[in-house]
Amino acid sequence: MNRSLIKKPVNASRRMVFRIEKWFYKIGLFNTQQLTFPDFLCIGSQKAGTTWLYENLRCHPELFLPDRKELNYFSSKYRFYGLPLSAYSDYFKAAQGVKGEVTPCANLPLGRIRFIRNIIPDLKLILIIRNPIDRMWASALMYLVRAQKKHFEDIKDEEFFKLFNNKDLFSRGEYTKILKNWRSVFPKEQIHICFYHDLLNDPKAFLKEIFLFLNISDQVDWDRFPVSDTFNKSPDHALPAHIKTYLENLYKQSLEEFEEEFPKEVGYWHSDFNRKGR
Repeated sequence: MNRSLIKKPVNASRRMVFRIEKWFYKIGLFNTQQLTFPDFLCIGSQKAGTTWLYENLRCHPELFLPDRKELNYFSSKYRFYGLPLSAYSDYFKAAQGVKGEVTPCANLPLGRIRFIRNIIPDLKLILIIRNPIDRMWASALMYLVRAQKKHFEDIKDEEFFKLFNNKDLFSRGEYTKILKNWRSVFPKEQIHICFYHDLLNDPKAFLKEIFLFLNISDQVDWDRFPVSDTFNKSPDHALPAHIKTYLENLYKQSLEEFEEEFPKEVGYWHSDFNRKGR
């Protein structure tokens, strides 16, 4: 593994050099013929089973995924502007079979999405969509309880509300906007949209649809796949009614927009499906 990709670059002149490099790739002055990129990228969503998907895809004999989940090359400005494109390519250059990686980055800015298409035009994308209210609650528990090691009972509502209104965190649940951005750059047939509750209800069928999308066999030894396991689960605390109401109001417009294309899925969310995590 190229450990240089893990380090956070701090040198301003180094970042400028690689900003220029990206621009050269963008205008065609540099080409990517000597570089190796993934064939597919799972772009999220965060707290929607991406770790589960990563662990299962790694078990397929026709697939290659790096040892490290979430390379975050395109989603981290420090890595994107602080490291050459070859550092990302190094993860895949010795790989055989269908290559891919999992980094929840669905809310990337449009310019970054265009850059990805420019260098990997045939890239396939996987987007797992989870009820944005449940997704936000799981993220809040991950950040405040697990990461900051706070006792749930000690967290004030104001702390949750501040986190909910974080622009980046909120945008991860704006699915209509996310789809609009990616679809404006990538053809629809290169984007596989799937739903977290389908993963929970029938994980094998969920995986088979992804295998079909990636054009790999679904005739596998299922005993090798941890389909029933849970990974990276957020702390288990029920969503209080008043916070649920707050989140419903926060995502009201976004949910209404998403329901126009996916009425069945939003209806399922409104049915108060049992909330558990993977």
